Amino acid sequence: MRRSPDCRRPGVEIRVGASRAKLLFDENLSPRLVALLSSTFPDSGHIRDVGLAHADDGMIWPYTKDQRLLFVSKDSHFHQRSFA
Repeated sequence: MRRSPDCRRPGVEIRVGASRAKLLFDENLSPRLVALLSSTFPDSGHIRDVGLAHADDGMIWPYTKDQRLLFVSKDSHFHQRSFA
């Protein structure tokens, strides 16, 4: 993933390959993040909006991969899973 030297600036766009990144927020994060970040990350969503509220990690991880989503979570075990 290529990043601008300063990703904290408003209007900075993060791209994965040739397409704009889409985020999926875990249930431990506020669903309001979807609306707050919609101009930078359109077509992103919250885990409850895709029918995976209270789903176990074994269901969430393949879904994000199949849908080409970047999963955003505060859970450290997802960080470990990303190396597998």
